[in-house]
Amino acid sequence: IQAEVAGIDEQVGMAAEAYNGAVYQLDLVNRRIGENTAALKRATARLTRVQGELGARLRAAYVTPPPTRMQLLLSSQSASALLSGGEAMQRAAARDGEIIRAVKALRQERITKAAELTADRTQAKKEVAQRANQRAVVQGLLRRRQTVLSSAKGQLARELAAEQGRMVDMHCDES
Repeated sequence: IQAEVAGIDEQVGMAAEAYNGAVYQLDLVNRRIGENTAALKRATARLTRVQGELGARLRAAYVTPPPTRMQLLLSSQSASALLSGGEAMQRAAARDGEIIRAVKALRQERITKAAELTADRTQAKKEVAQRANQRAVVQGLLRRRQTVLSSAKGQLARELAAEQGRMVDMHCDES
């Protein structure tokens, strides 16, 4: 009986370790879900801000289109004004390029974070199921242990009663 109970206790220990591992993995996945959710919100906020900036620049360009190089050349009063105007056009074009690259990068970041979030949520469901499975195993083993102990206790009680009966019979025979 002791060997059987010790074997069950060993199985309970291994199952409890597996349960604790599942809980740990679930905690890791939940932490990643939180991090990805926050990153997705930040990327969305930045994308909204950058898209607003791009929209404002496009509206401004539509309402007042930038001068062409020819218009700049004809309207400049001096060489320094021509250079300044040319530099301003280059800075504006560079800024427009930065904004467009930022929009593309932020869109890609949102796609990546959303995919990671979906994968983590799927993994979390698996970890919850694994945790529940391991918990059921531990509970089943503990019930089995209790059954073995109860059975042994009942058997011991019957054997003690039988022994006491024999002792009474022996005592009566001696008298």
